Amino acid sequence: YGAEHYNIEEVKETILETDDTRLIDTAKRFGKETLTLIRTYKCVDYEVNLDSKGVLHFNGETFNTPNKFYNGGLLKYITGKRGNSGTNQLSQFKVKETGERLQG
Repeated sequence: YGAEHYNIEEVKETILETDDTRLIDTAKRFGKETLTLIRTYKCVDYEVNLDSKGVLHFNGETFNTPNKFYNGGLLKYITGKRGNSGTNQLSQFKVKETGERLQG
């Protein structure tokens, strides 16, 4: 049926080396050293800072993907436990200054 055989260790290394450039591209687009974003969860707004290198800063921790921020940052902060959702889209964030929702 067209399936291919892969060595999971080789695939895992490739996946771990692949950078998610969406945050970097977003930081470059706004051209600021730090961009304050808002992530709303259950009607409460939480501030998240995006630095010029594309890294999210929340509650003293750093995250390089929206999914890692959501599960290991926001949900961990709110519930005390890491989440396990696939919330990886940029559209979960709004720019604090303008209210513009990020795309992607």
